[in-house]
Amino acid sequence: MQLRICYRERHPIDEFIHERMLEAVRLYLIVGGMPALVQRYVDTNNLREVATLQRSIIRTYKRDISQYDLTRKLLIEEIYNLVPSELNASNKRFILKELHAKARYSRYESGFMWLKDAGVVIPTYNIESLYCARLHEI
Repeated sequence: MQLRICYRERHPIDEFIHERMLEAVRLYLIVGGMPALVQRYVDTNNLREVATLQRSIIRTYKRDISQYDLTRKLLIEEIYNLVPSELNASNKRFILKELHAKARYSRYESGFMWLKDAGVVIPTYNIESLYCARLHEI
């Protein structure tokens, strides 16, 4: 209740509570939001077990890629494997040159769309760039 009041009235919360909330956010970033992972953490309070389950899920994703799209499986897995390091990069966007020096989106588009349609990745768009482009159109 006190948090709602502070939020509504734009008052700072107590430093202790603020730190506890930040710990909860950090834990969420480590565990993730998948129900199975959250349940494993709730049941065991053990991040190693959560990490083991995370790796198992990743192996399952890779197995699914190879089973459902035989013609593009290597291309899709290549993109999938590169996503974490690209998201960790300072520019926060996917650089196609990391896949291949002469990579073009048209060659890899179907792989990106397959991962999106499978619900494995969620594309995001640079709103600032879209906004600027629209301003130039006006």
